[in-house]
Amino acid sequence: MFNTLNYRALTNPEFQQFIKLLVEKANEAGVDTLKIKTPYDLLKAILAKLEAALNQEKANEETKILQALDSDRDDYYIGFGFLINGFALGKDQAKKEAALLIRLFLKSQGKNVTRLNYQAETAILSNVAKTLGTDAKYTAAMATLDLQTWVGDIDTANQAFEARFKSRNTSLSQNDNGPAFGELRKEAMPLIDRLYDLISSRFKTAEEDGKPTAGYQNLINEINTLIDSFVPYTLPKNKDDKNPPPPAP
Repeated sequence: MFNTLNYRALTNPEFQQFIKLLVEKANEAGVDTLKIKTPYDLLKAILAKLEAALNQEKANEETKILQALDSDRDDYYIGFGFLINGFALGKDQAKKEAALLIRLFLKSQGKNVTRLNYQAETAILSNVAKTLGTDAKYTAAMATLDLQTWVGDIDTANQAFEARFKSRNTSLSQNDNGPAFGELRKEAMPLIDRLYDLISSRFKTAEEDGKPTAGYQNLINEINTLIDSFVPYTLPKNKDDKNPPPPAP
């Protein structure tokens, strides 16, 4: 009655999306009218957990991105310090004085800024970029050295890091200590079968009793169409197919 789908071959996002769409199809069909609310409720509950677990995985992936962004801003800040020291050692008096002024300011921010915790470094780099970009005596010195673009890069990299940090922190706080996606996948698969079995049973009973079966048949058709749309994702992937179509909405 229901088409076959190798759920184990779906990636975690694909599996979560299938459950989401399955729950939506059942809800649209009328779970109370079709008397399939119990397995529907169980699938809906596991869906919320799957979404939380998937967000947790994304947060873990974001950690790697966060580390790369942190490295970028560190490089810009360290490189900026090297440039300032270079000008401070030069023979051009105007540039030397400008560099010494900025170097004194940088020293006032503390040592080993790039080794501080994420939040402390973010605050300091934000202050450095703002001060060097708005305080008259420093903007004049920056213009003398023609390093405005470099400080702009520090600020851009720092803002990119801060935005990603906030996103990651939100994901972690919402999904901390939840079950792993793999565990939830194992729980969800029997619930899919339970829903299918009840729909099939209700359909056959209605058919034998001479009662309307259109609601069940329509839902079965909708689910089979959904299953068929996900079958391509379970087939061996072509290494050249980098952009497969998304699952059907």
